[in-house]
Amino acid sequence: MNDRTPIDTYKRALAAATKALSGARDIDVQFGGDAAGMVKREDGMQIILPLPALKPQHQDVSRSRGEADALALRLALHDPELYAKSSPAPGPARAVCEALEQARVEALGARNMCGVGDNLLAAENARAKKRGFDKQGLTQNDAPLEEAIGVLAREIFSNRPAPSNTSGIMHAWRDFLSDKIGHELEQMIKALDNQEAFAALAQDVLEALDMGDNSTDIEPGEDDDEAREDDQQNPNNAQEEEQDSEPGATELANAEGLEDDSDATDSIDAEDFEGDGVDGDEPPDPSTRPNPFQNSPPPYHSYTNRFD
Repeated sequence: MNDRTPIDTYKRALAAATKALSGARDIDVQFGGDAAGMVKREDGMQIILPLPALKPQHQDVSRSRGEADALALRLALHDPELYAKSSPAPGPARAVCEALEQARVEALGARNMCGVGDNLLAAENARAKKRGFDKQGLTQNDAPLEEAIGVLAREIFSNRPAPSNTSGIMHAWRDFLSDKIGHELEQMIKALDNQEAFAALAQDVLEALDMGDNSTDIEPGEDDDEAREDDQQNPNNAQEEEQDSEPGATELANAEGLEDDSDATDSIDAEDFEGDGVDGDEPPDPSTRPNPFQNSPPPYHSYTNRFD
């Protein structure tokens, strides 16, 4: 018998699934703090995930998996050099482009992997609750434009309704955004798997919002360097900023080639966090209890051991 606890087993399983989904080399997954983030280190990228609760509920497990999936998809499907060349200077227009780009990579994951889509919705719902976006009576002054665009874009791109805790922010912004950029967002669906074409269509969104003057091809500059330095010093805030990686450190994956890893950590759920620990090196055998994921897609199977 070893000293590994159920929470340790869950963390190992979540880290393994995150690495597999990202398809990235030299990636390190750590746990700490209360916010997910990603930071560039000298020896590669590091993903930092919130510490799981000692006895999490099912929604807590889905949320933590969704936070991990969002960062893994960013590594797998996002080209930081292309993004830096096509996005505006730091400011409101850049924030809109960032919201659209994150919605793009998450939608690709949700469209190709149903379980990942469920996890992403759970994470989005939890973030919205934490930020107070569920409160009724919110006005546009209370809710950031880029956050509302991100919610609406995820809904349109993934063809899934926005989660319940976004009701307040969407009540404030939905009609305005649907009228202003609804058509543009629908057009962007055609370019979800082409980041360059998607970035070009993002300029149409900025134009429709009268933010087009800031949308020119700009090389990474001093402001970007300062932002990346801040991310390294404050990794828990890194998910809010654009992240660069060394050429070759992140391999872009074709979304159509992604396999569903929705069951990659299904051998651990909230019911497994009872007791003091588990025997051996393997997670508990799920066959000894009812499987809450019986309607999920087939389990994840590694399609390459190149990054092991």
